[in-house]
Amino acid sequence: MNTYMAVIGMEIHAELATKSKMFCACANDPFASEPNTNVCPVCLGLPGALPTLNVEAIRMLVTLAADLGSSVDAVTKWDRKNYFYPDLPKGYQISQFDQPLLKHGHIELSATEDWELERIHLEEDTGSLSHAADSTSLVDFNRAGVPLAELVTKAIVVPLNLAPGFAKRFCETYQFLLQRRGISMADMEKGQMRCEANISVIPTESENSNVHLASADELTGTKIEVKNLNSFRAVERAVKFEIDRQIQALEVGESLRMETRGWDETKQQTVVQRAKETSAEYRYFPEPDLPAINPHALFPDELVAAGLPFPHQVATQLVTDYGLSNRDADYFTTNAQAFADFAELTAQAQDMPEVLKTSASFAVNFDSARSISVSERVAIATLIVEGKLPRHQLRPLFDAMVSQSKTADQVIAELGLADQATDDEVAVLIAKLMTDEADAVAKYKAGKHETLGYLIGQAMRAAGGKLDPTAVRTALMKELNQ
Repeated sequence: MNTYMAVIGMEIHAELATKSKMFCACANDPFASEPNTNVCPVCLGLPGALPTLNVEAIRMLVTLAADLGSSVDAVTKWDRKNYFYPDLPKGYQISQFDQPLLKHGHIELSATEDWELERIHLEEDTGSLSHAADSTSLVDFNRAGVPLAELVTKAIVVPLNLAPGFAKRFCETYQFLLQRRGISMADMEKGQMRCEANISVIPTESENSNVHLASADELTGTKIEVKNLNSFRAVERAVKFEIDRQIQALEVGESLRMETRGWDETKQQTVVQRAKETSAEYRYFPEPDLPAINPHALFPDELVAAGLPFPHQVATQLVTDYGLSNRDADYFTTNAQAFADFAELTAQAQDMPEVLKTSASFAVNFDSARSISVSERVAIATLIVEGKLPRHQLRPLFDAMVSQSKTADQVIAELGLADQATDDEVAVLIAKLMTDEADAVAKYKAGKHETLGYLIGQAMRAAGGKLDPTAVRTALMKELNQ
């Protein structure tokens, strides 16, 4: 088999979290209302209805420009993108063609991995279709006209084994950036963020681990677009499948054609949808009912504001400044809600580094802890740090607080979770265990170290669960190794 490299470009559509739609005053609320209730003559495309700009959507993207290092020209305009689909009521989409709101910029995935952007432009979303088993289809126009930001990256050449994970991490990072600013909820299950991958493969003399921007003359592969990937796992699997499919086809002498494919989650494969369109087929022309605008005049403060750091930079800060583990830091920088939660933690425990580090770990390690208030978690972490509550009691504590809607003090008192043996009592218990379990002790000393787990279990049982397993293990090891 020949050696290949993957050429990957990403397109991501994100619905903006504005109160109203992009070109009318209808509520931006596609999911919480009855179908076809948040509609008006503008978003239904009725004759004579005229669009008006949602300047908040423009402000949101201008704010994001600072984070991405994107440029914002003094003039941006609107265009009509013409195509017919049942959920596109006007028969065209108001979008941006040659003068997008944001140009260039980049997203850093790590200190050594960077993906350059081509553009981010604003447009309106389509309605949504649902297909019944009896072959009938229903259309809901509540989503029609919702503000939509489309990001387009530059193409990069990536080693085959790195490409799927690289595409996945790019989408995860962009979601975090959107959510952190409150620009988009970016919930992929609800379709608020949809990812599309443009994939081709090119022959190369040797694979290496470098990721670099592909110049135009390198893009000799046949670009195939995989649309509407609605989960990060789907992005990763679709990219891998499509790379493998294209290589297999080329190896047996088949020719590839530019086309749009979808991802079949059930079959775990891409499927043909249509031949790929070019920009000429959309017959772009300037939108006659909307004026060009000057973002610099509308939002001068946003254009000079400092950008926020990329997630990998924040993760380094959490490890260096707050003592978090790499695992915990990754959790807080891949989930914007968790990151906001951490900001509240720092406000309440900033002068108590061990309490902060301990309470931060709760959300990472215990699902039930995530719904408990920050103040409660800080109080519990304080008990842990002060040695007044054993760590092994955290799971029953959190589970009981959530299931019974009780405070930490109530659960600790009712279950006696703070009752733990003193150091002297632990020493007496271990001494008795060494006598009562002489056979197991002898086996351990003879090299059968698997008996350690048995001895720890016997100690916990004897103490009625009031011991910290870590403390028991430490005490046992000290006695066993004498």
